[in-house]
Amino acid sequence: MRANREFLARAVRYLASACGIRQFLDIGTGLPTASNTHEVAQAVAPDSRIVYVDNDPIVLTHARALLTSTPEGATDYIDADLRDTSAILRSAQRTLDFSQPVALMLLIVLHMIPDTDDPYGIVSQLMEELPRGSYLVLAHPAPSIDGEDRVRMLGMSDRALSFGVMAEAYERFRPGYPVELFDMVMAYAGQPVRTALEIGAGTGKATRLFAQRGVTVTATEPDGAMIAELVKHVPAHVKTVQAAFEDLRPGESYGLVYAAAALHWTNPEGRWSRMAALLEPGGVFASFGGPAQLADPAVEEAVRAARAPFLESDEVSSPDGTPSGHDMQWPGTELQRSKWVADVQQFVIERRLTMSARDYVGHLSTVSAYLELPASEQEQVYSQIMQVLPETVEVTADITVHLARRRSEQ
Repeated sequence: MRANREFLARAVRYLASACGIRQFLDIGTGLPTASNTHEVAQAVAPDSRIVYVDNDPIVLTHARALLTSTPEGATDYIDADLRDTSAILRSAQRTLDFSQPVALMLLIVLHMIPDTDDPYGIVSQLMEELPRGSYLVLAHPAPSIDGEDRVRMLGMSDRALSFGVMAEAYERFRPGYPVELFDMVMAYAGQPVRTALEIGAGTGKATRLFAQRGVTVTATEPDGAMIAELVKHVPAHVKTVQAAFEDLRPGESYGLVYAAAALHWTNPEGRWSRMAALLEPGGVFASFGGPAQLADPAVEEAVRAARAPFLESDEVSSPDGTPSGHDMQWPGTELQRSKWVADVQQFVIERRLTMSARDYVGHLSTVSAYLELPASEQEQVYSQIMQVLPETVEVTADITVHLARRRSEQ
């Protein structure tokens, strides 16, 4: 149940902040608890309007807790059975404007509808009456994850697997990679690169940079939600493999193995021997990425103060403890010590971006440090940060690139 409530909060926050949804029809509400739909939505957009529906008499007695609202917004409660779609839709229009998009919320409720009552038909009837641009949010119980999948997932840190819950936001708010990066890697290679293996591909921000320029890319990613988003944006010839780096088995070798802001999630034990086993002799390894930092020190300090009650820092520390001012940064420091590679080089591609305050907060919502916070604290910290930001912000998003070549004699 806790996971379901956290999913509800993430979904509502995303719909309100990233999609501009201001109306929610929450059917199968259940007892009021922390992070109810109206609380999450109105924390992002105070003018949000929410209608709750349930037919449990115990829920009805607690309905007053669901009817609190901001002055700008509204909440309502309907005592109705999910199967009575006409009554729900008719009553919901007291509060919701059906000429504007609505998010239909059906969380942990459809499994109570037997097949004989046509749950698919019920959902269709509800969605057909909602206007274009509406959303369906659905959660359903599933058996526990056992066997190899569970072993694999437990092998990854919670923080490393946190991104999939916000895959669409990751795609929307994370910046892509410039052609300059592709040119840099190819110049270093010194010969045509025909095949590449990507580690931790995410939604394919780097995948498309290489795949659209003639490289045959195999994109690996442990999170299924990220892969589902990736395939929407990359060329059809990209091969996807749902696996953590540690689960990849030597077999095919590649002219290029690269990681875009993902290498720090891999297990350091045996990292470079595994990498070498995937590279052709003389093949190239590339790692690149970097944080997006506010360019204005005063704005950065205001955000730090707003974040402080919830999060001391949102940065990922250097895995080997290399100080930030060191000439060679991680993973270059590890590569220099590895017997498997040579000709280690480090470059920086300078980049300055301008984005709206809302997009900047959207970017923060994809950062693992925030995703690890309890849902209620996420809502609060995003709200606090929004209050101290100007309408637009300048962001420094330099890309640090590390390149190395697999030794032919190893």
